[in-house]
Amino acid sequence: MTDRTTLATEGISLEVLSLGGILSNLCIARNGREVRPLHRAAWVDRPETVPEGAPPHLRYLEGDFLCAPFGAPAKGSAAPPHGWTANGQWTLVAEDAAPDGAKTLRFKLGKTVEAASVEKRISVRPGHPFVYQEHSFSRCAGEISLSHHAMVAAPGGMRLSFSPKKFGRTPEAPLDPPEKGTTFLLRYPQQFESLADVELADGTRADLRSYPTAKKHEDFLTLYDEEKTAFGWSAAVAQRDGFVFVGLKDAAVLSQTSLWMSNGGRTYAPWNGVHENVLGIEEGCSGYSAGAGGNLLPVRTALSLDRPGGLTVRYALGAIPLPEGFQEVAAVEISANDLVLQDVGGAREALPFDVRFFDNNKVNQ
Repeated sequence: MTDRTTLATEGISLEVLSLGGILSNLCIARNGREVRPLHRAAWVDRPETVPEGAPPHLRYLEGDFLCAPFGAPAKGSAAPPHGWTANGQWTLVAEDAAPDGAKTLRFKLGKTVEAASVEKRISVRPGHPFVYQEHSFSRCAGEISLSHHAMVAAPGGMRLSFSPKKFGRTPEAPLDPPEKGTTFLLRYPQQFESLADVELADGTRADLRSYPTAKKHEDFLTLYDEEKTAFGWSAAVAQRDGFVFVGLKDAAVLSQTSLWMSNGGRTYAPWNGVHENVLGIEEGCSGYSAGAGGNLLPVRTALSLDRPGGLTVRYALGAIPLPEGFQEVAAVEISANDLVLQDVGGAREALPFDVRFFDNNKVNQ
């Protein structure tokens, strides 16, 4: 087993795995209710069912982790899928506690990524229903693709919404080759204007804003942010399971949102057809859906590492118990003191949020 370090303050607790830097066991308490929105694969507690040689990010699949590079490693690289940030050993270098009750864990990755050293900071603040994550790449040059890999579990289904997107796309082919026997729902490849109207493999069309829309499928697509978007967000309202999940990002750095729809379509170990109702809401910048042979779309698919002070990637995720009447998040706004969720029905929910969190990313633009 990998070591776990606990991070907790008023209203929020979690663990961080040293192997893969995986965020685990997130629990958020608000108004006398608790929610645990993130997925944990059943085989994490049954390691004997995982094939020998499986990469750590798959063996301990849960919560969220950073992939760098995102997807398959570069040709000739010794890194496993999703890179060393999701599979290497992170060493805890400091535990910081502020007078106001804020707590921070600082880690350093034992491997380099594209010759860059990588540091991780994970912070929580009293009463804030968010986990603040920062990954800093330093002493490096070149470019890299990367993505957070947050996974939401809602057996009762969820309604999805996002900050403005200009279009979406599926990859050139499904996630698995035909010999794997994986079943999929979507047509590959395709480009679409809205998640509300996506073509399926059988030629029909579906509104994918409600997940899941079908059983026994494994699918992947990417939504591309509008260039003018500075602050990006993703939201999932899980009415039956009683929570709202929110992911927050600097869209000038993480300019894409990929959706990994894992709903029982993989029948081989360790998936065994029972990895169901899981949705990866993955904020990143990569070429995974850009087209065969490289970047064929007018979008950025990698981040420059050659920046003054290096590259810092900031991403926050959180959740709250379902507010009365909430059906679908229509807008997320940051004010001078907090963050406000607005429902399509007009209801508003103000949440404590560190409004300065994304300010420092201006140096990355």
